[in-house]
Amino acid sequence: MKRTSGIAWSTLGFTLILGSMMIAGCGGNEGSGEAGSGGSGSFDGASQGGAAAITGDPSKVVASVDGDEITLKQVSRVVSGWRQGRAPDVNPSAPEAELQTRAIDFLVEQRLLSAAADASDLVPTSEDLDASYQQVRSQFPTEEQFKTALSMQGLTEEEFAQGFRQDVKIQYFVQKKFFETITITDEEAKTYFESHPEEFQSPAQMKASHILIRVAPTATPDEDAAARSKAESALARARSGEDFAALAREVSEDETTAPNGGDLGFFGPGMMVPPFDQAVFAMSPGDVSDIVKTQFGYHIIHAVDRQEPQPMEYMDVEPRLKQYLVQQQASEDLQVYLDELRAAADIDRDI
Repeated sequence: MKRTSGIAWSTLGFTLILGSMMIAGCGGNEGSGEAGSGGSGSFDGASQGGAAAITGDPSKVVASVDGDEITLKQVSRVVSGWRQGRAPDVNPSAPEAELQTRAIDFLVEQRLLSAAADASDLVPTSEDLDASYQQVRSQFPTEEQFKTALSMQGLTEEEFAQGFRQDVKIQYFVQKKFFETITITDEEAKTYFESHPEEFQSPAQMKASHILIRVAPTATPDEDAAARSKAESALARARSGEDFAALAREVSEDETTAPNGGDLGFFGPGMMVPPFDQAVFAMSPGDVSDIVKTQFGYHIIHAVDRQEPQPMEYMDVEPRLKQYLVQQQASEDLQVYLDELRAAADIDRDI
């Protein structure tokens, strides 16, 4: 099941950059959200579909919603977070103008939802807002680390506190107005399950054995070449018809699996490191792979068996399916609501 969702409620602005702040607070440096600091702020004017990226003074107003201004600096913060992969539904390598356009869309929706929340009775209490904020503060071991992280994001504490509280308010409003008002019946869930059988399959499983010739991350070129040569010799023996399990017991340097003939048992996609995973799931039972390099060294893989995807039982997926259907319906209802808010608002924007 794949969830479709809008950025507006799934990844909010100041909660988006919280991950960046945590990295900064732990001594990392992924770049500031401040304009002109590598990847955000003053851009190179690259065009996307005829639109040029916005450049200039970070305080420049690039959009407004009923008079509530959005600055280039605010857009740059969102883009910076996306560049760091903070939103799974945004391509971090997209052209600057494209990300800026999406960021303005996102910030406009924030303003619309914030105003709608203020006009409703669906708002968290001041005590709840304070508690959420203090919980964030507590994730930083010291006050100095918190202030350093803010500085690296180009934020004052007042700016962060105000933005973070707005995010919490919007999340609360969306949760109460949309998610908590939707009920999925057993009949609706079963109908979806029965009409989408392709979505309810357990993944394929592979059973494989391997021979590993280890290469340390700090290995010299000569050491790497020696390990490669040893792996090539083992591969030649395996392809000449020698028993793979006996060969693994003799030459494999995987201390865990070598005594069992290199047996890895059955495993699903994503359970092995990517190069190994990609190679083994392209194989058929009986195949012996070419040499596969991973961070552990050189592997020779023997595909033993394959279990094709199997239909799942409704009772096994019912709770997750109902949650998915709630999310799907809430996302659709929210989009309709945002369209209505947008149509009624006075919105001005540069791109």
